[in-house]
Amino acid sequence: MSLPIFLQIALFLIASCPNEVELHIQKSVVVINHLSADDVVLKDEESINLYVWDKLEERKIEPPISGKLEEQVEGKTIAFIPAFPLLEGTKYVLEINTINGLVNKVFELPDELRSQPVVSAVYPTTDSLSENLLRMYIQFSQPMKTVGNLENIKLINKEGEKIAGAIFNNVHELWDSEQKQLTIILDPARVKTDLKVNKRFGRALEPGKNYQLIIEKAEDIYGQTLKQSYTKNIYVLKEDKEAPDLNNWSIIVPASGNTTALTLQFPQILDRMSLFHRMRILGPDGKPVKGKIEIGFKETSWSFTPFKKWENGKYILQVSSRLEDPAGNNLIGLFDHKIGGLKREREGEILEVEVDVR
Repeated sequence: MSLPIFLQIALFLIASCPNEVELHIQKSVVVINHLSADDVVLKDEESINLYVWDKLEERKIEPPISGKLEEQVEGKTIAFIPAFPLLEGTKYVLEINTINGLVNKVFELPDELRSQPVVSAVYPTTDSLSENLLRMYIQFSQPMKTVGNLENIKLINKEGEKIAGAIFNNVHELWDSEQKQLTIILDPARVKTDLKVNKRFGRALEPGKNYQLIIEKAEDIYGQTLKQSYTKNIYVLKEDKEAPDLNNWSIIVPASGNTTALTLQFPQILDRMSLFHRMRILGPDGKPVKGKIEIGFKETSWSFTPFKKWENGKYILQVSSRLEDPAGNNLIGLFDHKIGGLKREREGEILEVEVDVR
């Protein structure tokens, strides 16, 4: 007695389909198990493609990631080798065009392949800082949790005692868009004199003394804690009462016809994020020049390398008066200013310096 035709077809399809495809994932290779060279045409570049997966829109992002295919274990498995290692925290989708149809596999790097986060840097990079220090930045190696990490950071004195109330406890921690940089603010009410908190407790930092900023047990978005704690030594200088002044800057102007950097040199440390976001260059046509910004040794220089060669003509360096130093002093005046002590009434005013490129 023969089987019904529909059952014969079903059994044929089951027999001809590869087993459930499984992925063995490493940073430098994705091995596709239960898929042999007979199931795909390796000469066809469209047979297997890897894409970044958009988590919000739930779709692949074109174009596919560059890579190559290899047969392994005598053609019984296939490996996709990306041109660059896969990234932690990024979602991918592998599209496999088999002889029986399209197979999609969405995946991330397994937990065991994720490295523990480390502190990459703390800004300002110098260890000698003024007693009226207002702001610091902690750079991590990978995306971190945006809640509960501030409590893992403390300022201690030479005796190892925590300086209570030194770090301002924001309701929302101040992370950048990549969740890799945390802004630390020393309580402004203690930094600024004549306020009640300052009169009662004084500034957290005392000139001539040594302190340490300790970062420990901070967690990344996967719940992994720091690979090791981080300590920044701080020696406290007297109060910084000198506001940044454009007239004290040195400008090294490049020649036209090349992409040599235009460089600014400062007599004092400036705030790192201000240097990235409070200055730009306009070309002879009045439009912003596109290029790369680099911050130099101990945040005392700023370099701008254009993507295209400099042209003969007059360029304009635009600087926001909000550009600050680590103590919060800006081009208008001191953070701890007295009434009537500001240079300009309009905060955020754009100042311009003409740069002649020849």
